[in-house]
Amino acid sequence: MHVLLWLAGLAAAVVLVGFLLPRKVVVTRSAVVAAGRDTLFPLVASFKRGWTRWSPFGAQRDPTVEMVYSGADHGEGAVQRWTSQKMGNGQMTIVAADPERGVVYDLQMAGGKFRSGGKIDLAPDPGGTKVTWSGTIDLGPNPLAHYLGRMIRTGMGQAFDEGLSTLKREAEEPIGSA
Repeated sequence: MHVLLWLAGLAAAVVLVGFLLPRKVVVTRSAVVAAGRDTLFPLVASFKRGWTRWSPFGAQRDPTVEMVYSGADHGEGAVQRWTSQKMGNGQMTIVAADPERGVVYDLQMAGGKFRSGGKIDLAPDPGGTKVTWSGTIDLGPNPLAHYLGRMIRTGMGQAFDEGLSTLKREAEEPIGSA
């Protein structure tokens, strides 16, 4: 009987702590790129011609990924859908785009059960352009899901760092030097 009470107390403590953990995960990474916004904007505003060159969420992560593009070619209304054995199935939609500021996007996975928002800001910097990639994930009301926050934050942060590094390389590399 004492063991059952102890286990019930432990379970209650786990749930209670889960309620105290953050429901939202926010990840932000930045890099200064020695290129103008006019060079960077096409790379962040087009899934088909831009993101495929630098995003860490593509064939380099899962060679089986299949991408389908629809909507606008670039900017607001551009849509990228994918099916992937490693990354699951999902869709990203650019909901706002400004060559001076960057892009805002919505992300859906698992048939819309998982939703996230993000943006890539472009700001003038003495070294060129400061690119800031931010993503916010709402883990929902389930207190047990809140325990995933730290793991998600770490994984997303590493992916954002990798993507910004590749974006920097793509934007700074002179045309025809590849």
